[in-house]
Amino acid sequence: MRKRLALGFSLLLTISLTVIANPPAGNPFVFDPAKMDPGNVYLYHLSGNPEEFELRSLVYYYYKAFSGPYLDIEEASVRINQEKSEYRCTYRINLDRMMLERSTFQYLPDKNSLSPNMTYQGETTVDFAKKRMKFDYLNRTEKGFQRYYKTVEYKITPTFSYSFEHVDGWTVMRFYPYPEKRIQVGEINSSLFYVDADVEYLGQETVEVPYGKVDCHKFEITGRGLLARLYGKKAWIWMSAEDERNYMVKYRNDNPRSTFLPVVEMRLADIKKMTPEEWAGLFVTAEEAGQD
Repeated sequence: MRKRLALGFSLLLTISLTVIANPPAGNPFVFDPAKMDPGNVYLYHLSGNPEEFELRSLVYYYYKAFSGPYLDIEEASVRINQEKSEYRCTYRINLDRMMLERSTFQYLPDKNSLSPNMTYQGETTVDFAKKRMKFDYLNRTEKGFQRYYKTVEYKITPTFSYSFEHVDGWTVMRFYPYPEKRIQVGEINSSLFYVDADVEYLGQETVEVPYGKVDCHKFEITGRGLLARLYGKKAWIWMSAEDERNYMVKYRNDNPRSTFLPVVEMRLADIKKMTPEEWAGLFVTAEEAGQD
């Protein structure tokens, strides 16, 4: 489902650390500019079989720009049997609200090469005043291409999205209010329904990732109610306890009804700098995609 709901921005890095984000009263997350590192690329190994951890994809998150209250992130996902990413996903995180404001998704090859029941392009936008999240997708079906629209009302700020592998959630988790043991957030589950959810701090745990062992803060996200039990199971996030940036080291979810991957686990493999040219080189070009 993650690849159906995804997220373009220029590769110009515009950095402004002079404007401090101010989460509204009642928002449990506390902004700290020391935890921001725009310009870095986080590389994760992704598996759909965490027990054996069979590598499925290399997933890159480029913390591209931090300006005012906005953090812009771009994602590339390269399957192990491919050389480049066929998708471009972007996320804009509003650090005043501590949640996603906009995301876009684009399948880069010719749309006629897309398999049925997949998304060609999509956009998610949030109206904070009305507490509404709007989804607009162009999907390929057995009958051709059809648009899908849905508006979901949410109750709690921040609200995170299960279908994006909680990228909004684990980005905001850098600012978790330690030593709180539990906080309440909202969650849009994998079937695009809103549920209340709990984030529980489970303490510290050492995890093993491709570059070694890392001491982490471990969290569990659990949706409440019948919809959560039916369509969105738990998720776990491990945030670095060794680095002041408190970035995500490991992520795992459990969503057996997903038509994409019932279980996803990501493990941090590297943090590095990339030039705009190197970043652009991760994506299929129009010529490679067979477009005019």
